[in-house]
Amino acid sequence: MFPTATRLSMFALVLLLGIASAPTYAQSINLNPGLWEYTNELSFGEGRTPQTQVFEDCVSAEDLSEGTFMMQDIDACEVVEQQTRFDRMTYVMNCLGPEGTTLAIDARIEFDGDTAQGVINNTVATPLGDMDMVVNLSARRLGECEINDEPAEDASEGVTEPAPN
Repeated sequence: MFPTATRLSMFALVLLLGIASAPTYAQSINLNPGLWEYTNELSFGEGRTPQTQVFEDCVSAEDLSEGTFMMQDIDACEVVEQQTRFDRMTYVMNCLGPEGTTLAIDARIEFDGDTAQGVINNTVATPLGDMDMVVNLSARRLGECEINDEPAEDASEGVTEPAPN
């Protein structure tokens, strides 16, 4: 089966941010380098409590200009449709997972220099049926990075699980 919901949402976010900065665009995107905080709210359908993820990453001007900002290996994915403008990006992507699973991603993200927000709709098709997940993404620049800044925390460590009922 596809990875856990947390890994799935991180996968979608990393793909989004990696694509947003890919060097194939003639026009740059409206994001400023520095220390960024990302907040993702993952929703899995009616009746389920959303999960929240928060993580930080240092992004340099070089990362943005070279397209290395949060890039990961996306060989298992195909970009079906993509539009990037200075202040927003939309894309549709299909990915192949293990054991016959697929992930369909449909995203719209808006950029405003020191902030970004958007929605990433994900559908995982498994032999047991489809699972829909919506990621409401918000990101904000916190300030400058320290010279030897490492990411503040591993994204998987920044997951906030819902409280028990």
